[in-house]
Amino acid sequence: MPSLEALYQTEQQAETVLTVKVVGHQWFWSYNYRDFPGLEFDSYIKPLDELSLGELRLLETDNRVVLPVQIIIRLVLTSIDVLHR
Repeated sequence: MPSLEALYQTEQQAETVLTVKVVGHQWFWSYNYRDFPGLEFDSYIKPLDELSLGELRLLETDNRVVLPVQIIIRLVLTSIDVLHR
């Protein structure tokens, strides 16, 4: 029964201010700010030769996701194909 309770609680929706749809592709991520039509972009890993001093290999991207603080944000996560981590 504890797993059913957890499943039920995940379906409860609080009053969200912002919804971001995150789509995982095989080698990149797509982001869509659902409450702002047309605000969507892809985020790719930076190649080794483009890294600046202090940036971490395989963790830095060309476009970072920016989210406001102290509000309720809903993330809708899905994938198109196989995800590599």
